[in-house]
Amino acid sequence: MKKNKRILVISLIVITFCAVLFFTFFNNITFDFSINEYSQELSTFSNVSNDVTNEIKTAAQAKSAAFKIWKQVYGDSVIFKLPYRVYYDSESHIWLVKGSWVFFIPGGPHILLKEEGGEVLAVWHDKA
Repeated sequence: MKKNKRILVISLIVITFCAVLFFTFFNNITFDFSINEYSQELSTFSNVSNDVTNEIKTAAQAKSAAFKIWKQVYGDSVIFKLPYRVYYDSESHIWLVKGSWVFFIPGGPHILLKEEGGEVLAVWHDKA
C-alpha cells in the first residue's frame, strides 16, 4: 500500500511540474486588458528600471522581456513566479505581463511594456 501511495504522489508531482512548464513556456495565450485601469501603477511605478527591450510583437517575446527585467529588479526569485500571464491592449499597443506565486494565486511581479521599441513603462510587485 505504501508503494502505491508513493507512486501516486510522484505522479502528481510530475503532472504538476509538466503543467507549470506548459503554462509558463508553451502557452502563449494573450488576454485583453485596458491600460486605463493601470493609471495608478503608471504614476507610482513608472520606469523604475529605465530599460528598453526590443520591439515586442508576440506573447512569447513579452514573457521573455518581462523575465529579463524582473530578474534585474528582483533577482533569481522570479524563476518561481510561474506561470506568467500575458495581456495586450490593442488600442494603446501595450503589453502587461503578470507573474504569480503558484498558478493563479494573486500576487507576484507585473510589468507594462510598449510594443514599439519595448520601453518599460512600469514594474511592480504585489503580495499574495
